[in-house]
Amino acid sequence: MKQEVRDIFWQVLYSSPTSAVALVSKFTVAEWIAIVLGIFQALYLIRKWWREETEFGLKLKHWVRDHTRPSDLSGK
Repeated sequence: MKQEVRDIFWQVLYSSPTSAVALVSKFTVAEWIAIVLGIFQALYLIRKWWREETEFGLKLKHWVRDHTRPSDLSGK
């Protein structure tokens, strides 16, 4: 298993206990915050892995690098 997949798995697992507690109890503000942050963290890590490690993500990164000129970024 790739290191990135393991990292994503463990980060999602770390955020899960807080979310699981919130699901079986009444939702408080702190629990809602924990749920939302856990979801955002999982989505961010999946997106990061997809863009940096998958074949499509690597092709996309190379395409953007090859088709972007410095003048395009200056805003002139």
